[in-house]
Amino acid sequence: MKKKFLIYIIVEVIVVCLFGYTKVNIEAGQRLTKNEIFDIIDNVEHVILDTIAKDGNRELSEENKVDFIIKNMIENRLEYKDEILPSESNTITIKGTPLYSFGRVDVKLFNEKLNEYFSDFNGNLELCKFYSNEYIELYYEYAEHFSYSNKEILNIKKCNNIYSIYVRYTREYDEITNDVYVRYDFNLGDKITIKNVKIYGSILS
Repeated sequence: MKKKFLIYIIVEVIVVCLFGYTKVNIEAGQRLTKNEIFDIIDNVEHVILDTIAKDGNRELSEENKVDFIIKNMIENRLEYKDEILPSESNTITIKGTPLYSFGRVDVKLFNEKLNEYFSDFNGNLELCKFYSNEYIELYYEYAEHFSYSNKEILNIKKCNNIYSIYVRYTREYDEITNDVYVRYDFNLGDKITIKNVKIYGSILS
């Protein structure tokens, strides 16, 4: 009887230890995932919000994704110095505005970068305004910089493999305060990718 009771106690201790170990690892994994997502937001927010606002959109479009990769590659061109080739033309004019070229990249590499950042891309790169003979021209289009004085994480929601991060950006103009509310959706597949970005509110006070 005592032997059975002792075995029962040992089994209980093992189960509790395994449960505790699993719980700690899950919590650590969740913290790591959130930190990775926050790092992605910190790295892309200024470019992706500039890109969305440029077109007057409230939500990330397929064209915005292309614009984002172009601007991201221009800003990090030293990283891509071996992949960026000289452009056929240094400038072009679109709607009366001259655009300066930072070179061109192979469309296959460009598509890899789209897949690296975004969960899916449903556009056709051959119809892109900067597509030319299997290359994407890296023309810089000016966009007003999305600056802010404060950023606050309002909420974090997880549904299946989608993490939604709700962020409030506070911008100040003289005596006017503008709170901009943005939701970032991330897909937690084999890697963390951006599913969508949506500006869901803007309040002046």
